[in-house]
Amino acid sequence: MKKNFQAIDRVIVESLASRPMRRDELLNVAVIRCEALDLNIRRAGVSPSESANITVNERLQALRRGGEIGYDSATSRWFTHAKA
Repeated sequence: MKKNFQAIDRVIVESLASRPMRRDELLNVAVIRCEALDLNIRRAGVSPSESANITVNERLQALRRGGEIGYDSATSRWFTHAKA
């Protein structure tokens, strides 16, 4: 069964719209954490909490590849692209 990532993607982008954040800051945003846990993606050998962390990281990378967000390696922060 294919997972629907629209909800978690939306809350990640909305959270980054307020300010650029490091990955650990994003992991501490309650609504992002809840969405990641709700997806309940099971991975062998890791706890549900660690699995949620991996899910958030995977969604950050997918959003970056899709051009919706960017990553500044100098500051280690994720950010949204300004809409013109």
